[in-house]
Order: sequence, then structure tokens, then C-alpha cells
Amino acid sequence: MADARLIAERIDGSQAADTWFGHPLQKHHVHFSQAFTLMGRRREAYAELEAALDLTASPPVMTRAMLG
Repeated sequence: MADARLIAERIDGSQAADTWFGHPLQKHHVHFSQAFTLMGRRREAYAELEAALDLTASPPVMTRAMLG
């Protein structure tokens, strides 16, 4: 998990674009939430979901539904 965080911190520009091919910070938090869930670490999983939701100020309803 620490390595993934370090790699994500190095992503910039078009790599972090909110597109199908980009990896914006919101996606990073969603993937981390899934990883923590699979490890049985629910507290961290929920914290990552909250971080993803915080980055979606006015998203489509579907996005918020998928994150919630």
C-alpha cells in the first residue's frame, strides 16, 4: 500500500486526468478502499471512500451512488 501511495503521488498532468485512461486522485481512493475491504480493514476502507466522496463536489448522481 505504501508503494502504491508513492507511485500515485508522482502522477501528474494527463496521467491524472479524470478520463477512462487517467488515474485521478478520486480513483486512487476508490481502489484503496477496495483493497482495504479485501484485507478486512473496514475502518480504512470507509476512510478512503469518504476521501473519494470529498473529491466529488458535484458529480453525477451515478458517481455518488457507485462510491456510496
